[in-house]
Amino acid sequence: MERKLHMYGLMLSGILVGSLVSTHARAQASNEQAANSIETVASLDLALNEPVTPADYTLAMHMLSMAMDMNPTDADLARSVVEAAWSAGDQEELIRATRVVIKNDPKDTVAQLRLISAIVNRAQTAEGRIEAYKRFVGGDDSPIDASVRSRLMLDMALLERERGNETAFLSALRGAAKLDPANKEAQSLVVQHYSQVIDDQSTIMSLQMRVLYADPLDPHVHIAIARMCAAEGATDAAWRFLNTGIAIFRIDSGQVPPRLQEQQLSLLWQYEGAQAILDRLDPTLADERATRQAQIDARIAADEPYDDLEPPTEIRYEPGTDRIRLLAAFILKNQETVDSVLMDLQRSLIAYYVEVRDQMAQRGANKGALLGSYLNEVVTFQTMRAIVGVDAEMIRNDMNSIVAEAPELEKFFRPFEPFSLFAGGEYLEAKNSAIEQLAPSAPRDLLIALASERLGQTAEAIELYTQLTLDYPLEATGALARSRLEELTNGEDQTTPEGMKMREIANQVPAWFDQMIVNPENTMSLSIAPTKSSFESGEQSSLTIRLVNISTLPLSLGSAHPIDSNLLIVPGFREIDTTFKGKGRSKVIDLGRRLRLNPLEELVVEVEPDSIQTRWLIQSQPQSAVRQRWRALQGFKPLPGGGIVNSPFALVSETPLIERRVLAEATASIDVLVEGLGSTNPDEVVRCVRGAGAILYKPDTRPDFVEDDFKRLVNALWDCYASSDTANKVWMLGVLPTKVASPAMASFDERVQQTLTADSLVDSDLPSALVAMTLLTRVESMSSPMFDVAKSHSDGRVQWIAEQIEKRIMNIEPMYAGTDRPFEAFGKGPTQTTGY
Repeated sequence: MERKLHMYGLMLSGILVGSLVSTHARAQASNEQAANSIETVASLDLALNEPVTPADYTLAMHMLSMAMDMNPTDADLARSVVEAAWSAGDQEELIRATRVVIKNDPKDTVAQLRLISAIVNRAQTAEGRIEAYKRFVGGDDSPIDASVRSRLMLDMALLERERGNETAFLSALRGAAKLDPANKEAQSLVVQHYSQVIDDQSTIMSLQMRVLYADPLDPHVHIAIARMCAAEGATDAAWRFLNTGIAIFRIDSGQVPPRLQEQQLSLLWQYEGAQAILDRLDPTLADERATRQAQIDARIAADEPYDDLEPPTEIRYEPGTDRIRLLAAFILKNQETVDSVLMDLQRSLIAYYVEVRDQMAQRGANKGALLGSYLNEVVTFQTMRAIVGVDAEMIRNDMNSIVAEAPELEKFFRPFEPFSLFAGGEYLEAKNSAIEQLAPSAPRDLLIALASERLGQTAEAIELYTQLTLDYPLEATGALARSRLEELTNGEDQTTPEGMKMREIANQVPAWFDQMIVNPENTMSLSIAPTKSSFESGEQSSLTIRLVNISTLPLSLGSAHPIDSNLLIVPGFREIDTTFKGKGRSKVIDLGRRLRLNPLEELVVEVEPDSIQTRWLIQSQPQSAVRQRWRALQGFKPLPGGGIVNSPFALVSETPLIERRVLAEATASIDVLVEGLGSTNPDEVVRCVRGAGAILYKPDTRPDFVEDDFKRLVNALWDCYASSDTANKVWMLGVLPTKVASPAMASFDERVQQTLTADSLVDSDLPSALVAMTLLTRVESMSSPMFDVAKSHSDGRVQWIAEQIEKRIMNIEPMYAGTDRPFEAFGKGPTQTTGY
């Protein structure tokens, strides 16, 4: 589209004189205020787009980078540039902003690692990258933090492994693990490597403990240690770590995988005996069935239907749990329970058959896999019946009837013959048949051991049971084998020499490891507090956040790390009057500025707790008095039914209420405002601009103003703007409404564009931030002369922003300058305005 420079009847020379030459410069906003204004507008513009595209992130990145140029001492602003650059995929800007972060926060080890990694990756060859790693790692006197060097050495180790240099790989890996005990990735790789090359299980467990110390909240680490201890007979240590791992699963997700529940029962059996299994499971099942029967009886008594209630017999444990109950009852010679559990297992098998049959009837079903799964359950069920030595004839009949209907399954069931023989009391035949026909497996080895015991071959049975306890330490098979061992050896301790060492290692783990999952205050301290007892209306909020590692170990800091760095800051408002509109939005603050916190080390940061949207709502309504407070949820997560809570392994902190007082200038007369906008007092000018902006955003709050008053106000704002420096102009563009949001601002918006257009004829390199803010906040039509200004600008960021705004206008996409309902557009969010 062809554009013309619209001068609106003004003489070119007059505009140039009025814009480039100012005879009296009024009081100015600071560069910090201007940068905040850019950040607010850029973030609000980004929030208007959904879904957010890379182009939207790029626009935000360019705007934020200009803000960073204006306020290069703000590390948090630079971190925002990093985030935007990462989302936009701009590596160069990400590195530039990272350098600004490090300059302003030299202790930010996360930024250090990001920058060094980017520099290393510039090398074109593996040799070049390794040399770069070595330079940065340096020696013991290196000024770079050990946590950073540890991760660099780990990267170097992985690169050496890719090159096939095993010696260099191990050297770098050991160095990485030594430099930072909290580097879980390095500690885990050490265990992974040495577990493949050494057989000393207690040594491997010592290495595994390093992984535990690096991340005490990883349930998989606890469970791995439990398995190692159980395999060597240290059941007390195994019981401790398995329960802790299961507790982490339960607290974190509200449920425990069935497989883990079965392993816990198997270990309970070994730790407290077979009777403990029945004591734990039978009463619960009996109570649930009795409750169900009572419900049915009540319906019958009331002459009400009860078909929607499953009968008590349909309340059962998972088959895996019932198999453990069965074997425990078998060992205890509790035939009543054996018969009851077998009946439950049979009902479960029938229910599974119906499920498989229905699935096979569906289009596209993998019938072979479904049939195989069902047959495995059949064989497992029949194996259990055989081991407990009941229904021998019924077992054979069941198998024969299946084969009669499907002869092709004969091969599948032929290996079951030894179990049929055992169930029938033919122990020697069963043993010989199992040895000849079956491949080594837990059921086969258990069958041979049981048969040997029945045949009086005690020494052989003991040897087999011992091996079963080592091979299947967390299985029902291993639990049953240990029970038989204890009886055959008169209670002799079955812990191996390696298990003795493991027990000693486990006992060195402090008790607070078990407590931190239910009381994270044993590990860390979190507090938040306003930096002031009250804030002026329109003043930016600030909180001091203090996070301390109060444990005796260095702990890594970050998302999903032992010390979670993510905080959700939830704003709460208590209305003093009813004029405040809109809802504040929560803000996520990442405290990941350190890779770890050493014992008693604290991280203290000062942050703005309000999200951009909340900040905008507060600053655009200074005529409303509110009380505000904030709550910090560490390691937050969404609830299934909606809402947000903190992680069960994290902390919560809350501030007291602080008051935001009404801005007097937002309720002042037109004469006071006009006079204040012409003042040389910096604070007075800032207050009057904010007050004027609030009135223009919500003119209905000033019924005492007539049309001429609004015109006088806009003209006074223009005079203030025209005589200001760049920082003040940028700040005003962000604070004041656009003509779309406030029609009275139409003349102001036009004059801003006119003046910059005229200025560009003399100076094509106008301040980038000023041109960009004008484009983003004042341009909503393709006829704007600002596109010509941007096209001739030397800053590629300005040119790119202009092109993106053109596309938005042509495609009728959301944009800041075109938003006519800012309170609705920018006030979306999950938090409320009336407290918690």
